[in-house]
Amino acid sequence: MIGADSLEQLHTWYEGERLAVERELIVYPRPGCSPDAAALRRFWPETLVPKLMASQHPFETFDVSSTDIRRRISDGEKVDNLMEKSVYEYILRKHLYQMNEEL
Repeated sequence: MIGADSLEQLHTWYEGERLAVERELIVYPRPGCSPDAAALRRFWPETLVPKLMASQHPFETFDVSSTDIRRRISDGEKVDNLMEKSVYEYILRKHLYQMNEEL
């Protein structure tokens, strides 16, 4: 699962094309970001564009990103209202995203 903003940059990822070819992506919408076929064609083979377009789903959007959540956790802020309780407890138990850790 990636955000629509990440789909726009997927061509720059290490082995991004391999990921797009071999895996089924689920692309979460982002406010103000809606990759279209013309934009994707600039970086992807024509045969892959329909798959990338179909990977975008109309989920409900929230005005928060995973980067923002990691930053908040690193800053010591509570974010339990932004995710499932079990996920938040796992993050705390495993000491994920602690201060001074690169986001």
